[in-house]
Amino acid sequence: MDMPRLVDRSKNLVIRLALHGCTNRPFFHIVLTRNRSPRNARPLAQLGTYDPLPNTNNERLSGCLPIHPLTYLAAHRATKKLSKSAEESSTEPESDNEDV
Repeated sequence: MDMPRLVDRSKNLVIRLALHGCTNRPFFHIVLTRNRSPRNARPLAQLGTYDPLPNTNNERLSGCLPIHPLTYLAAHRATKKLSKSAEESSTEPESDNEDV
């Protein structure tokens, strides 16, 4: 008799629209999230935006967000800190244990 396979579907990722904005002015974030999480739960990543209401040119706006400048600064600082810690660990003097 074959046992049924247990599939962990909680790790499946989906792209979904997370609702933001007001009742009469919806605005959506295109997000990557787990398939069992609620609609507006904290996403794994935000991929872009979607504005369903037409603007003055009768266009509906959507697109990917540009990377925020603070993200570049945080990455630069983290890289600098990592390289400095690696440099300090490589330049530490070797202790001679001749008395052992």
